[in-house]
Amino acid sequence: MFKLLTVAIVSLLFTNCSHSISRYGYEKKEGTVNCNPILKYGKNLGNLPVFKVGGIRLSDTGFSLTCNKYDALAILQKEACSIGADIIIILEVDKPDFFSTCYRVEADFVKLKDSRLKDKLTSDELD
Repeated sequence: MFKLLTVAIVSLLFTNCSHSISRYGYEKKEGTVNCNPILKYGKNLGNLPVFKVGGIRLSDTGFSLTCNKYDALAILQKEACSIGADIIIILEVDKPDFFSTCYRVEADFVKLKDSRLKDKLTSDELD
């Protein structure tokens, strides 16, 4: 009985060790290119002409081990690049706390209607 319980626990730890990813409005594309999307907080981008290409929610699987801020940023950037997004708009951030060890994020991916405007933008820091 002890061996069975040990195998079950070890299996859970190694199968669910990163963020749970929920994608909205797009499917992940393989063979992504490296890009440098701009990171912004909130939906207020002023008068920038943009259109939404997708959304994402990074959450905790319950047994997550590699889900810190830098893991979340890497996922957001890879996902944004895979769909050609210019800007990652951070809508909500839940930092690790008593209930979760994960850095949880909800974000939208947008594309600029005029890609030349990207050179005029700077990224915000992820808290």
